[in-house]
Amino acid sequence: MPGWVLYTLPDALWALALSAAMARIWREALRARGAWVWLAMGAGIGVGGEGLQWLGWLPGTADGADALASLMGAGLGLWLGSRTGAAESKFPEPPLLLSPLVGSTDSEKK
Repeated sequence: MPGWVLYTLPDALWALALSAAMARIWREALRARGAWVWLAMGAGIGVGGEGLQWLGWLPGTADGADALASLMGAGLGLWLGSRTGAAESKFPEPPLLLSPLVGSTDSEKK
């Protein structure tokens, strides 16, 4: 198996997954003041980890390819996460007994 698949691809996929999740969560508030902090987490953790390895504060060998892969994965994750459609809930309405705990149901509004 090629070395980049074993060592670099996991960094890119990790950053992609975190960034896509954050973009999906913050999709409705992408222009909000604090959203950029959450959206930058994937790239920040990936590149930050490589920087800390370069400084010798984390074990491992710093690699520019890993940092670049994290940036690319985070960018792709942000793009994908901000463009996915709204997920519809697959959960049924709560029973009437639980409705005071979780909010009103449609049957109470009638």
